Amino acid sequence: MWFFALLSALYLYLRNYSSLDIPYLFFKNAGWSTGENGFAAFYPAMLVALSMFLFRNMKNNRILILGKYTYYIFLFQILWFAIMPHYISRAIIFAFLTFLGCFWGGYLFYKLSNIIYRIGRKD
Repeated sequence: MWFFALLSALYLYLRNYSSLDIPYLFFKNAGWSTGENGFAAFYPAMLVALSMFLFRNMKNNRILILGKYTYYIFLFQILWFAIMPHYISRAIIFAFLTFLGCFWGGYLFYKLSNIIYRIGRKD
């Protein structure tokens, strides 16, 4: 997998930043209207493998908690990006508020959903 990930990174670099005329390989009819780069799939796989390698000594329950937090941050980001870009015009302020807002909003959303879940289970 590391071999393919390095090839993927090399291809993406050469395709996007070199003057060589390397074709843009993509799969048509793969769920995207414009196609998706086939070689780009190995790069996120490498990031997942690298994360698993870096967190290999972490206890499983902490990895599960980290996964839950990131899931709720992602859910909050959907709401954030649907509403906030219409109200904040300066890019640097928007980037800073997005980082803080999505992190804390996702954390609060996680805590709120746990409270609602506990109330629902008591019935």
